[in-house]
Amino acid sequence: MATAPTAFRCIVGVLGLAACGTGSSSPEATNRPAPVSVQRPTAEPVHLAQRDTTALPDGSPVLPTSDDQVLADSTAAYLLRSLRDDLPAMSATDRRFQVLPVDLNDDGRPERFIRFMSPWFCGSGGCTLLLLDDQWTILTRFTVTDPPLFATSTRTDGWRDLMVSNGGRWRILHHGADGYPSNPSVVPPTDLAPSGHDLLIFHDTFAPCRTWTY
Repeated sequence: MATAPTAFRCIVGVLGLAACGTGSSSPEATNRPAPVSVQRPTAEPVHLAQRDTTALPDGSPVLPTSDDQVLADSTAAYLLRSLRDDLPAMSATDRRFQVLPVDLNDDGRPERFIRFMSPWFCGSGGCTLLLLDDQWTILTRFTVTDPPLFATSTRTDGWRDLMVSNGGRWRILHHGADGYPSNPSVVPPTDLAPSGHDLLIFHDTFAPCRTWTY
């Protein structure tokens, strides 16, 4: 038989190599296990404010606006910053607070009342309360003040008047150029009394609020 031309032998060789390259994959490749997806546990969120169940057991009815974890965490962050020099001397009991958002001037951006719950912030005449705007700027620092407060339907300078009892008499706190009067004891007493239409602020019996620690 005649020998095939050299060019033909080269073509056959190339086709043979191509056929080897397109064959089925090796057993090792087909039996290789699929990659396993590992699900890592989701970290629990870290809260700066914790519910104080010694004040009110968990599940007790409270004002929903006082039970906002996000607002409580933001308040705790503010207190940790502003009280950082006092923190080493404060006990866990001294770090109790309540926070309540109330829109006093109807601008759609509620102010925040912060009530402190320990003798660290209280004296014989009452306790310190803070009123801040939504950017955590202090509007009024109330001294010698005992809750509850009442936000009335009457207004001064576009802000709701506040009523608070001091020395056994009711006082009306009108908003002015410097905010509300900080010391209710120097405000003349009034013969008026809160009405049932006024908004209760920090009333432990009729409008209990969540107490937090930080």
